[in-house]
Amino acid sequence: MHYSTRLISICTISLFILIVRQVSANTNQIQWSGFGTVMASYADSNAGYDFGRIDRELSFSEGSLLGLNGSYNLEENWTAIFQLIARGSKQEYSTYLDWAQINWQISEDLQLRIGKQMWPVWMVSDHIEVGVLYPWIRPPLEVYSIQPLSTFTGLTLAKSFTNGEHSLLLEAYGGNALAESDPATPFGYPAYFNLDGNIESLRGLSITYENSWLMLRSSYATGNGDLTLKNLSLLCQPSCGTASANTPADFNLGKAEFTSAAARLKFKSFLIWVEAAETKSESAKLNKAQGSYITFGYRFKSFLPYITTAYAKNPTGPSSYLAGSQKSFSIGTNYFLSNSIVLKAEFNEVDAKAVNGFFENNLGQPGPQGRFARDPDSKVQVYNLALNFAF
Repeated sequence: MHYSTRLISICTISLFILIVRQVSANTNQIQWSGFGTVMASYADSNAGYDFGRIDRELSFSEGSLLGLNGSYNLEENWTAIFQLIARGSKQEYSTYLDWAQINWQISEDLQLRIGKQMWPVWMVSDHIEVGVLYPWIRPPLEVYSIQPLSTFTGLTLAKSFTNGEHSLLLEAYGGNALAESDPATPFGYPAYFNLDGNIESLRGLSITYENSWLMLRSSYATGNGDLTLKNLSLLCQPSCGTASANTPADFNLGKAEFTSAAARLKFKSFLIWVEAAETKSESAKLNKAQGSYITFGYRFKSFLPYITTAYAKNPTGPSSYLAGSQKSFSIGTNYFLSNSIVLKAEFNEVDAKAVNGFFENNLGQPGPQGRFARDPDSKVQVYNLALNFAF
């Protein structure tokens, strides 16, 4: 970890300690809220969908989580907020501090955020863990996993403009982001990948327009990436054997860029969600990845059925990692038990293909294909049930 990353991390931890000391004697003044998901998932393949998390063993822990938000008014126009998450996996539940920041409301339409905070690049960045606020069991992996980072540590200056029902939000930010395995990110690579690294000099701009029936968001970010996959053999078990055990794979990305665009339309009982994203870097090992999806839904009474089609394409070439493509079709429904409790069921059919991937060409063995831990060799059906709630 570089000096600037350590410095920002130390400042964030120190800031959070001061917050805790400040509010410890005034816990009754903290405003609390929370959310959670109880999920069951099953796939008709042992290829390991969602980078190995979902297979033929019925899982009630992968995807399940409990989140707790706290907000405390330090002084006039100064607010400390934080989020704790307990996330499930096949091994155990892990609890961690997702973000902790101080917000300075400079004026009615201008805000400065300081600390570890959400990265505003996705349509659902502000509530990426809160399942009651979007229709899917999980946001489409074809898009959301091409950039698994969800938080960064630094500064954000947010300026809003309002005219009647129309609002425009500009968010300019800078800082550093740590790339880690679970539980650090909801769409990151699982813990057995043993991923480590950081994105230095992260900076970007996000623009969001919203009215009563339409939401548009566009984002651009750039930084210098240095990632290491510490145990390459785990990506192609059991076929790699011991020859490549503990072999590191370096992703020295150099300059990396990320762009995304999204739209959400609500017309009477109909809804349409569409989003596309692309990452690029100077590294031949991961020089480009693209993903997109579109969702159609219709709300009647307490039900919201929907369909989603999604596509992802990773880089190709003899030195590319994770090369290939994936497309999926999903159909599901939401049943609203109340405004804050939603029962969901979803079926996914996923088709992943390799295209001259590193693991085929250089190791001579099958490796990860699409968003699977290894080649599924055919289309895979994934079945999900979830109960989302907020309080």
